[in-house]
Amino acid sequence: MSAFWVLSSLSCGKSADISVGGNRIRPAPETPQDAGLSEGLATPADSFVDTLGVTTHFGYPDSSYATLRDTIALPALSELGVRHIRESATPQTPLSLTQSGLGLLLVCRGSALLETVEVAKAFGATLEAIEGPSDTDYRPETFSYGGQAFPEGTRAYQNDLFAAFSGEPALAHIPIVLPTVYAAANAEVLGALESGTHCNVHSREPLGATPGEDADRLIEESRRSCGDVRPMMATSVSYSSLETQAGAVSELTAAKYLMRSALAYFSRGVERFYVYELMNEQPDPAGALPDLHRGLLRADGTRKPAFTALANLIAQLSDPGAPFQATPLTYGLEGQVAGLQQLLLQKRDGTFHLLLWQEVASWDPASQQALYVPEVNVELRLGKLVSMVEVFRPLESASAVSSFASVDRVSVTVPDHPIVVRVAM
Repeated sequence: MSAFWVLSSLSCGKSADISVGGNRIRPAPETPQDAGLSEGLATPADSFVDTLGVTTHFGYPDSSYATLRDTIALPALSELGVRHIRESATPQTPLSLTQSGLGLLLVCRGSALLETVEVAKAFGATLEAIEGPSDTDYRPETFSYGGQAFPEGTRAYQNDLFAAFSGEPALAHIPIVLPTVYAAANAEVLGALESGTHCNVHSREPLGATPGEDADRLIEESRRSCGDVRPMMATSVSYSSLETQAGAVSELTAAKYLMRSALAYFSRGVERFYVYELMNEQPDPAGALPDLHRGLLRADGTRKPAFTALANLIAQLSDPGAPFQATPLTYGLEGQVAGLQQLLLQKRDGTFHLLLWQEVASWDPASQQALYVPEVNVELRLGKLVSMVEVFRPLESASAVSSFASVDRVSVTVPDHPIVVRVAM
């Protein structure tokens, strides 16, 4: 059985090329001297970290972002470790964000075009992309452009936005991300749009059994209206943790699903993945509004499991610096490998980081309860003796949970959330 770093079931065949990060990778042949081992093709670890971003709402004056901005929100954003944020394109969005060192995606929802252009220009080199008026079919009474609602107003705004940015020398190079729809059926109602450089995906709740299945479904829906040529971003992926409400999951399940979603979209070549959102915008003591429970932080600034898990994962894999050519790792996996997912990354110091997890349902939407998922036993076999193998579980800790010196094989248990196996040669 070949052990490629690609996110695909280990039970799948290996004859076809596989697309990862926009590149075509042909599975390597099995090592002749040991049919159980293969050369796994790694990718630089930092290329995954650099896809990650988070939505913020610093432009909302009555939100937790405003009241806890300097004491909680900005320090937490730094602690999380993402390099990109998604913010509203309004004059209320503070220009001080340019001092954060973070790249900025500005999202529009019917703001006056001249106002949007001026806001975008004010952010200068911080601005990385602009996003059209997404999800205008969700609460359609809140969106209107030129006296028109969804879909006519959405199409008109996107077309005018594209023309306005293309006509500004300082902004003409900025990627323009197409709108999304809240209800899948409305994708055909909105129709194909040419006025953008990037396709777009939004996800607000589980649609299928697993995050990987949801990624496949949403990307396919986006391609129907956007085509196969333009690159793609996932500018809003979230799970409400108000578990008493339909469509929501527990805080622990949200942590598992967000990590797995980030890995799923990366493996499918999506350029940028934004979690929605950094913190709950306002308290919801009655527990009646699911959209006020999508943050990585609660409204009082305390950390949810998802915040800790993503921060640990980013810290483990972050490796900024000049581009380098990753090298293969000869390895194999044995044991309970059916349905197991894997991603092989490498850092500049030569260490490999093999991510493993079960791509199974962790939540039962019918009973609105977490599912018990037994961990599976897997043996990692290496092509030679290595100096050290360490195992990390980002959901639980930033530190290694086990380590093995001078080994050519180790046994690990794999849960329904990613573990990181660090191999130092």
